[in-house]
Amino acid sequence: MTNKIYRVLAVSNMFGMPAKAKDFLAADDSGLNSKPHPTSNVKPEHRIDYLTHVTLLRFISGPGLKPLVSRFKEMMMGRFASQDIFSEWVEMPDFYSFLKVQIFNASVEAMCGSQILSLNPTFCEDFWKFDAGLPNLAKGYPWWLIPSTYRARDRCLAHVKKWHLFLREHSSREESEDDDGFDPKLGAGLMRYRQKMWSKMEAIDAGAMASEDLGMLWGANANSAHTAFWLVYEVLRSPSATLGVRDALHSAQAQEPNPSSRLHFDFDLFCSSPLIQSIYAETLRLRSSMLIMRQLSHKDFSLNDWLIPRGQAVGVSTYDAHHAEKFWNTGSEDDPHPLNEFWAERFLVYPEDSSSGPLKPGYIPKLKQTHPRPRPSSSLPPQPAGTAAVAASDKAPYFSIDGLSGIWIPYGGGQNICPGRHFAKQEILLTLASLFSYFEIELTGPGPDIDWRTYGTGVLAPRNSVRFRIRRR
Repeated sequence: MTNKIYRVLAVSNMFGMPAKAKDFLAADDSGLNSKPHPTSNVKPEHRIDYLTHVTLLRFISGPGLKPLVSRFKEMMMGRFASQDIFSEWVEMPDFYSFLKVQIFNASVEAMCGSQILSLNPTFCEDFWKFDAGLPNLAKGYPWWLIPSTYRARDRCLAHVKKWHLFLREHSSREESEDDDGFDPKLGAGLMRYRQKMWSKMEAIDAGAMASEDLGMLWGANANSAHTAFWLVYEVLRSPSATLGVRDALHSAQAQEPNPSSRLHFDFDLFCSSPLIQSIYAETLRLRSSMLIMRQLSHKDFSLNDWLIPRGQAVGVSTYDAHHAEKFWNTGSEDDPHPLNEFWAERFLVYPEDSSSGPLKPGYIPKLKQTHPRPRPSSSLPPQPAGTAAVAASDKAPYFSIDGLSGIWIPYGGGQNICPGRHFAKQEILLTLASLFSYFEIELTGPGPDIDWRTYGTGVLAPRNSVRFRIRRR
């Protein structure tokens, strides 16, 4: 199966890819394996799906992930450190707007370097206007119904084209294609490598390149910003979760801070906290609403009593899977935790409590498990020198997604699983950790509604402003 139907829809309807390039993309039936499908006649240099996929795996899931995350950490912490927020409380009108600006600027600079934002000072503002109207673009609404959204997208595409021109004028032909190759102005090697890859494809012109990179920047920012907002919002609403996050930060406090880094805690140790992992997984369970689209490219497929013809699209809703009561633990009569509410400890297993953990007590998974349940003593990585030790015993709770194959699916699954999921997790948890390191924050207004227009596009966006106050710690 392939996600081609979704990819073609996304780049054309959502990101404005020209018709010639769209048809070129749709014609690639070679698949994602290193060897093309036996019936495919696509040239090796025209295997856009495979080449794009392996490039992303190399740079944001493989060796390139660590330097990318390191840059994002420094840039995000730097943005929070430089905020004009001091020891006195400051009232602010919208928590989501505050967060998404920080995430976008740190993420884009970590991926693309500083020049893209210097060349295009309104890129951040235009991007979030575009994102707000993206659900209507996905549905294929014409220009005359949503002209402001089309104009915002056109401005974003113009920003990317302007930056692409700068790249072509300043990139070296001799630079390495095998490592991260980050340049403070030109960005990560990933972005320049993609330019070289597309230059060998006649149908991929400047407009198509801009559409592809706008799509990538949207994928790296929109859902991460939505998730980070919901995660921090739910933590702030829960005194016990707030205390748990502060305890995790304290446990990860560096005994000998690195003077060259703005990080004064061990971020990997913070992320390994069972509670932090549970909060992250529960946020995605509660708010993920992706429609996972697949299509059979070469032959029919039988599933029980169903026959799915070649070329037929099939969709699975992550929201429905994540809210199915027959699978999920909803607490007890004395301590209920319905699936439409956030429960920070839903993914924690208490060894002495057989009713704990994410699965409904008594439910027996039917699918093959790919995530073996760790013992508490092995749920944390070896402690590096200079970090605080985290006690773990046979009675300590541990994070588990054992039994959730095909049930907890916020990033899809199979060969087409989101290649940027590891970077997204780092973005989201770094936002949480840095906020709690630098600031005290209190929500002062009513909570947000859900923007149900975003159902099917990823993580549900918040609707309405959430007032808050903030001061430096």
